Amino acid sequence: LWKEAWQRYYRMIYRDSFGRLARFSSDVIKQLYPWAKNSNPENPELAYAQAILSWVQTFNYKRDNATASTTDFTNLPAVLCGEGNDCDSRSMLVCLLLRAAGIESFMLISREYSHAMTAFENPAPGQKYEVEGTGREFLMGETTAKVTWGTIAKDHADRSKWIPVFLP
Repeated sequence: LWKEAWQRYYRMIYRDSFGRLARFSSDVIKQLYPWAKNSNPENPELAYAQAILSWVQTFNYKRDNATASTTDFTNLPAVLCGEGNDCDSRSMLVCLLLRAAGIESFMLISREYSHAMTAFENPAPGQKYEVEGTGREFLMGETTAKVTWGTIAKDHADRSKWIPVFLP
C-alpha cells in the first residue's frame, strides 16, 4: 500500500500546485512556446521540454529542513521563490509546466534510488519508460544533473525500481 500512498500524496500536491501556478504556467507557455516552435519546428514539444528541464537543472539543490512530523517536499511556489527544491519538487514543476502546455507527462519516483524524475511522451531518442500494458514510451528526464531528455545515470536504469505517478 505504500506505493499507492506515495502516488496519492504527489497527486494531491499536484492538484493544489496546478491551480496556484496557473497564471505562472500561462506566462511561461506564452513566452517560451513560440521560441520552441521556431527552434525546432519538427518537434517543438521537445524544445519546450528541454528548455524547462535545463532551467530547473540550474536551481541550487536544497532540501527543506524537515522534522519528523513534516515532509521535505518544497511546495512549488516556494521553489520558484528560491526557498529550496530537490528531485521531487523539480520533477513536479517540470510536469506541471509540460501538462499546462498540453504535453502528456508524469512523475517517476523510486524508493530504492531515493530519487524522482519526469517522463513525457515524445518520439525523440533516449532512455524511455514504457507504461505497462499500453506500449506507450515516455522519455525520461533527470532534473538534478545538467543533461538532456533521455539521459539518465546507469545506476538508475532499472525500470522496475521506478513507480509512475500519473497526475490528474
